[in-house]
Amino acid sequence: MRRWRDLFVAWLLALCAVAGAMASTVADHMPVQELRQAQLTSLRGTRSVTLPHVMERGDFGAEGTIVTYRMTIELPAAPTQALGITLDKLGLSGRIFVNGHDLGGCAPGDVRLSRCIYKPLWRYATPAVWRAGSNEVVVHVWATPSQANGLSVVTVGPARAVYEDHYRPRHFWQLDLVVALQWSIFTLGLMSLVIGIAMGGDRLYCWFGLAALARALSTSATLTTDVWFDPWWMNWLVSSLRVVTLPLTMIAMLAFFERLSRRMEIGLAIYAVVAVVIIALASAAQPAAMLVAAPIAALSAMLIVSFSVDILRSRKARDIILLMCVVVLFIAGMHDITVYRGLAYSRPLLMPYTSGVILLVLGGLLVVRLAEALRTSADLNTILADKVAAHEADLQRRHQAELDLERAGARVQERERFLRDLHDGLGSSLSAARIRLEDDTLGPQQVSQLLDECIDDMRLLIATSAPDAQLADSLGDLRYRMDRRMQNAGVKLQWQMALGEMPDIPAAARLQLMRIVQEALTNALRHAQATRIVVGAQYDAASCRLKLWVEDNGHGFDTLMPRAGGRGLRNQQYRAAQLGATLQTDSDAQGTRVELTWDLPGQVPRAAPPPRPASAGRPRALA
Repeated sequence: MRRWRDLFVAWLLALCAVAGAMASTVADHMPVQELRQAQLTSLRGTRSVTLPHVMERGDFGAEGTIVTYRMTIELPAAPTQALGITLDKLGLSGRIFVNGHDLGGCAPGDVRLSRCIYKPLWRYATPAVWRAGSNEVVVHVWATPSQANGLSVVTVGPARAVYEDHYRPRHFWQLDLVVALQWSIFTLGLMSLVIGIAMGGDRLYCWFGLAALARALSTSATLTTDVWFDPWWMNWLVSSLRVVTLPLTMIAMLAFFERLSRRMEIGLAIYAVVAVVIIALASAAQPAAMLVAAPIAALSAMLIVSFSVDILRSRKARDIILLMCVVVLFIAGMHDITVYRGLAYSRPLLMPYTSGVILLVLGGLLVVRLAEALRTSADLNTILADKVAAHEADLQRRHQAELDLERAGARVQERERFLRDLHDGLGSSLSAARIRLEDDTLGPQQVSQLLDECIDDMRLLIATSAPDAQLADSLGDLRYRMDRRMQNAGVKLQWQMALGEMPDIPAAARLQLMRIVQEALTNALRHAQATRIVVGAQYDAASCRLKLWVEDNGHGFDTLMPRAGGRGLRNQQYRAAQLGATLQTDSDAQGTRVELTWDLPGQVPRAAPPPRPASAGRPRALA
């Protein structure tokens, strides 16, 4: 009897284990369920609704209201593993409760300070919160007038299946892709704005940069979960940035198609500012934002029609691509208006994707345009550099030819000057000597003297022809040649030179100066019967003035009564006049002084140094 009792107990235990295993298997492999029926509790009371559901204006107040959706799910047995709950969309924010257990929302804390717009919500529910039979799922929704409010279909099932098959794909399309577009647009917009400013305020790049930054910031504000300041400012910021993006993008596209007039640019910019003010005065309500955006949408449709004909005629690939993007953007805007109005609440918004893609396309076209401009600029710079090099080579050749001509002309002029001086000096002396020899009026001593004068003139001409010779060098050569002649004549010759800072003067001017000095020496030696002759030269750098003088102690003459053979004095006066100098001749019984004063042309006199103050003497010692 006892044996049969033990067998019955074992059989009963095995039966319970099999039943438990079957119940657990049913619970763990329960199908994913979609909750579509709910009880809505709002300011209008409680009523049954079908999900997805869009609230009406009377369901919430102007300052916002927490509205409750209650749903029921039946489980054949309590699950042994966690279940997952996900929903695609709700109002501004919300929280999920299961059988009174708070599973949380999109952010910890008060739902009135959180934002879950466009974010799919996923919650992990442990087995402890579930029970066999009826289970209550409650969703609290924070509803405000700044956006459409409601609740999408709620999906419940095994955590892994709900996460991988429902939540994760939705999260990628609604959040990950939008974030990637946001950062791409932000980077492209910032680069475009910097390029526009660097290019001197280029309108196309500047307006596109502002439009892209506005769009990126609006997306960033939309994706913000925790709000640490007044939510009203966040709602106003999001709505304003969305609306402002439209006129800024339109300005950029008009500039791209080269249709942007100054009046249209100013009008759209003013429209953007006015739109921001209207949205603020309307407390960032959704109807006000839609009303402000309506004229821009209508203007976009008109521009699409007006551009289509010209773009299709031009058949430019980039223009056709951009036109297609604009058409897609317009269609996406119309779709999102139906979503905002609650006509298709569970559908995702298309503007975050299409506007981002279009801005990326426009930015890519701008990058291509900039690259083409830089390539063209580089090609033009290369062509310009080649032309400049060729022009420089041509100028160099011409300059060299001009230098050669100048050198040749200078040599010809120098040769002509030398021949002219040779003719005027040595040639004249030889001709005079020939005439007098033919007349038989010269004795041997006079012939020798005349020949010495011709040789001296020739030596003087050669000595002053060197282009780099100085006046001091010419005077030194003259001194060397005259010393022996003066010694043979018993005349003492003295030299007083002070030409330290004198600049170079032309060879023709040196020749004239040396002929004046030589003529004065010859007159003193031939006619004055002097025993002492002084030759002096002084240059004053402060006044740029040169003084040359020849002074003797011989017999003087009356300067007012030209004597016979006075042609030498007239020659000296003529040569001084050719230089622009003054020649002063003073003569009396004590001797004769011939002095030339010449202000060198092209020289700037130096400023005289300030006088030193007179010494006041040493102070007397105090008593």
